[in-house]
Amino acid sequence: MTRIFDAIPSQLQKHEKRFRIGSLEKGARTRDYANAFFWLEESRGVNVCYAATELFFCSNHSRVAEDRREIDFLVRKPSITMRHNISRVEVKSTSRYTLTSLDKCIRKYGNCLATPDVLHSSDLKEVDDITYLPLYMAGCF
Repeated sequence: MTRIFDAIPSQLQKHEKRFRIGSLEKGARTRDYANAFFWLEESRGVNVCYAATELFFCSNHSRVAEDRREIDFLVRKPSITMRHNISRVEVKSTSRYTLTSLDKCIRKYGNCLATPDVLHSSDLKEVDDITYLPLYMAGCF
């Protein structure tokens, strides 16, 4: 665990700004360090971000209109429910906005992702299985 924690600053200073397990030792795998990462995350010493294969990108500029979308954030929820624990988050800074990209993402991945969230400049509400949070609640993830 100490080796991981000590290696984080030098790893994040690189161009990619991400931690690579292989930097610890040759042939190292994430599963070999699962307990250490669990402890570091639970102690709030680090904020672990896991890649979610096809969903990790924030924008997709496809030739197919239905596949074009831009999702602001993918956030790992603290607990796993019947759905996966990754939630889509859209941030809207004005009172007039559309959720076109979020709607496309819901249609394509709705069954395997957690309830989507929208951070907006209005009150807390839930409409059509989307949770709308005021901007000041951004820290509630």
